[in-house]
Amino acid sequence: MKKELDAFYHDPKWKRLRSSVLREAGYMCQRCLLEGKRSQAEHVHHIFPREKYIEYEFERWNLIALCFRCHNKMHNRFNGNLSRTGEQLMRATGMMQGITVNKKKQTILVVGLRGTGKSTFVKRHLDDESLAYDMDAIASAFRLKMPHEEYYKPARRMANDFLTGFMAKAHDYVKTVYIIRTAPTVKECQQINPDKVVFCEHEYNYREMDDRVGAQQRLAELKNFLSSSGTSFEVET
Repeated sequence: MKKELDAFYHDPKWKRLRSSVLREAGYMCQRCLLEGKRSQAEHVHHIFPREKYIEYEFERWNLIALCFRCHNKMHNRFNGNLSRTGEQLMRATGMMQGITVNKKKQTILVVGLRGTGKSTFVKRHLDDESLAYDMDAIASAFRLKMPHEEYYKPARRMANDFLTGFMAKAHDYVKTVYIIRTAPTVKECQQINPDKVVFCEHEYNYREMDDRVGAQQRLAELKNFLSSSGTSFEVET
């Protein structure tokens, strides 16, 4: 992929187009001009990224002259995707060109007793535009997997606190967020406010322990609540 990118940016056709875009912009950053500032344009940005929209790579309307600072704002340098600012520009440009940009963000809550396939389900669906938060794994990490019961509740509280921050920022970076929980209460589900809930119900080996902590009852109550509230859910068996 990197070789293909290098080849494109050395293509004489691209070099001529880039020079034309900068010249027409007066070598001024077009985003800074909108804010009443004047900055020298050093980059020509593909509004619809050529990595995903190669059909627009030489379209004049898909190019904008930007300074170094504004160009950095268009990209999320952690994952290589567009930043929120870059996505906003892409959607606005798409509307002007009559192009629909389908970037619906969603949160999917994956629940089920231990060993029923929650992590397996999420791993099958994870891609470059998704992140996952596994409550059990993170709580175990907080308590260093120590078996002592007194460490369990504080670790769960800490994992819940971190979940709040994770959800507040995750959609800045990806389209889909998966939250893995064993058996949340109805109230906890409402706080997460998922677009969809997936119940994993594969065979498992922890029935006695899960019965003891009331997990099965909470899952049944959650399913009844979702059925009456109209929230989308599905069952994986």
